[in-house]
Amino acid sequence: MHNAQLNQLIEQQIAEIAMLQGSIESDPNYFPPTVPTQVFNRLPPVIGDLIGHYSSEEEKSIALLSALTTISSALSNINIPYRTKENYCNLFQIIVGPPASNKSIALHSRLILKKIQFAYNEEYIQKKREYIHQLQKLKQSKNKENKQEDGSINYDELDYAIKKPKLKHAIIPADASAASLIDVIYNNGGSGLVFDSEAQTFTNTIKQDYGVNLKTTLLKSFENEHVEISRKSLDDIISIENSRISVLLTGNPEHLFMLVKSISDGFYSRFAIFQTKNQEWKDANNVENLKDYTVIYSELADVVFELHNKLNKQDAKYKFYLTEEQLLHFNHFFKSLYRLTSSNIDPNFSSVIYRLALNFYRYCAILGAIRESGNLPYSYHCNNEDFMTAIEICSTVLKHSIYSFLFFEEPVNQSSEFYNLLPEEFTRAEYLAIGKTLKMGTRTIDSKIQQLFAKKKIEKISHGKYKKKAPAILQNVQYEEPIDSGELSKVADVNEISAVHSLELPNTMVKGSHTVEDDSREDFLAEIMKSFEAENTYTANEPQMSKLDKDVRFVLSDYPFDFDEVFEAAVYSIFQDDLSYFDKEKYLILDEFIMGLQSKYSLSDKG
Repeated sequence: MHNAQLNQLIEQQIAEIAMLQGSIESDPNYFPPTVPTQVFNRLPPVIGDLIGHYSSEEEKSIALLSALTTISSALSNINIPYRTKENYCNLFQIIVGPPASNKSIALHSRLILKKIQFAYNEEYIQKKREYIHQLQKLKQSKNKENKQEDGSINYDELDYAIKKPKLKHAIIPADASAASLIDVIYNNGGSGLVFDSEAQTFTNTIKQDYGVNLKTTLLKSFENEHVEISRKSLDDIISIENSRISVLLTGNPEHLFMLVKSISDGFYSRFAIFQTKNQEWKDANNVENLKDYTVIYSELADVVFELHNKLNKQDAKYKFYLTEEQLLHFNHFFKSLYRLTSSNIDPNFSSVIYRLALNFYRYCAILGAIRESGNLPYSYHCNNEDFMTAIEICSTVLKHSIYSFLFFEEPVNQSSEFYNLLPEEFTRAEYLAIGKTLKMGTRTIDSKIQQLFAKKKIEKISHGKYKKKAPAILQNVQYEEPIDSGELSKVADVNEISAVHSLELPNTMVKGSHTVEDDSREDFLAEIMKSFEAENTYTANEPQMSKLDKDVRFVLSDYPFDFDEVFEAAVYSIFQDDLSYFDKEKYLILDEFIMGLQSKYSLSDKG
């Protein structure tokens, strides 16, 4: 891996994330990308050959993400020293898409654990035989001691004297109580894969009384924390020092919304999200029909089985590290993502980035272990190709996570209350009345309605009538018809409009090698005014042209082009009322405005 090549890759991914929200909001057909093609060419051969049996990029992406998650449950004893604590390889992955789409490919990854489960079965049969043999011997020697008054034998006491074996499960059903799940995890030595092809099964489980603690258990397990439970049926406490459960779910888009209703939900930041599109009819053919995925996955299953056995030896202590050079790139990449998403998407997105960074380590550790499976040292470092692969995988799932958030995240704070108070169908008069109860001005209410339109949370059903939009499908969304401009309030200050019209812009504005001459200046100003009118962001307050609010300057500083002071002051004068009234929404308002300018006009890049 050449340093320049890696730098270029990282900067490219950072730039794509920086522009993501603008791309989503400006392109009604936007859909987050699949894993890049070059990733499939860099994979360890045993994984790359397997992925090559799938045809489309989406199929390959699903197969890869599912395989890595499944493998993570089998390589759970690789230790990853990171941020002053011991971490392990377990991953949480959810794949969502419409019915009858490619997400069923995730089922193939179960084959990776087939040999491990077979070994568990054999181990259980052998231990059961030994248990029965020991129990019979104990019964014979203890007959007299355990005879009761009626001459019968107290088998319960005999059974308690010998530990009854339990079958280990490589795959744990999602329909399980917290107590039974912890019991299985404990019996597995702290690991396992919770898998279900219907995510609704899992969401239904955590809603039940017996599933109340299941979510807490999994939240802790992602962080490899100590998990324990006290059961009334036994006079003891089950304790797992380093829980290492992996989770792989597939389902329809509404199941994602049911599982992670908001970014503040702990599951949102823990799950890597990948979404699939609607599929056209695909002609059946014998080449595909004759594929035997049991055979296709057999080589990887063998490699994972051998690694699993090696890692589970009593004296095995395998540790994974990044090199010092890789750490520099790692810190730059995730620090940049942290800043971009926290300021442009949502301040709470920091949790997503922190856990994505941990998953980066996990992806690297898994790929490295598979690549070096024949001679894996106790202490091993990341392969340079695997480092680049993990960068692009993390970038891909982050784009899907941001896309999900922008379309599904529940409005928060005052916006949440306003949205929740809206009936399923409503008129402008009704939503204005609801807004007034929350002490919002007419312009502010209309602004919130426009934001709900942008997030596809409401739609227009007729002139002056609207309804909430059911969050059923994430893909192939179309922008709804905007609210009629005549319906919006026309609160505008003439002096402010005049101030904008009289802006003294430079004769030319440069972005890269492109120059916009004087004849574009009037179009530029006209577009600004058109944007103001469309979004109804006028304020009746007197313009303050001399000084910018620090929040405005902070937001503008994140954009890769320059504004002069006059232009910045005009922006402030337009938005000052919103900025003083909102906290989170100010970023949405400014983002929408500025990204619109960036997509249409040449503005000089910052040096």
